[in-house]
Amino acid sequence: MIQYIGKIFLPFNLTVYPTIQDTTFLYGIVSILLLSILIILNKNRNSKMILFGVGWFLLFILPFFFVPEKVTDGLFEHRLYIPLIGIFFIVRECIPSIIHFFPSVKKTAFGGLLILFSLMTFTYIQYFNDQTTFYNKIIQDSPNSAKSYFCQAFFAFQKNDLKEIIKYLKKYIELSPEDQLANNNLLSAYYDSRDKQNALKQIEYMKSKKIHINPTVLNCINSF
Repeated sequence: MIQYIGKIFLPFNLTVYPTIQDTTFLYGIVSILLLSILIILNKNRNSKMILFGVGWFLLFILPFFFVPEKVTDGLFEHRLYIPLIGIFFIVRECIPSIIHFFPSVKKTAFGGLLILFSLMTFTYIQYFNDQTTFYNKIIQDSPNSAKSYFCQAFFAFQKNDLKEIIKYLKKYIELSPEDQLANNNLLSAYYDSRDKQNALKQIEYMKSKKIHINPTVLNCINSF
């Protein structure tokens, strides 16, 4: 939740597939501290409005934290669309303090923010140009996202690049060690590359994890 608040007020750590593990708490903590100070400095603050905003934000953001990790491990920004309404009520009580201590800010802040966020947007959209750029960006910014490695392995499969398939499946299995499909795919990749030594190691690993082994692939490896 702190991370989401950071994304609202200091959106400098956006990525195409954000995860809780790879998103910093720093921006969220700084944002909460600044909001708290501005609200405290506003002697005419409307406490009911603040409580309403906090309640609205929590009501619509909390359900996302009960989504099973197997369904998605993403900390997606689009989840903020409705909770953001509550933040507007909170920010409303900060504005008097900003105007009081920075009387000229209203003349330049809008233009400055518009230019800043426009530049950030043009930079950000480049990561959606193609699937290779997209998934490389996920791996760069969210290295603990297992799904990105599985997708990269799938794209490598389309190109019949066994070296890349093995590389990304191994990384995926490090993060999801008991995934039956990925383990069997890795075993098949070892067979296709005629790497009997690693294939046998993979079989032992799958047996130790009690993962079902594709009997067809197992028979082929035993016939090496």
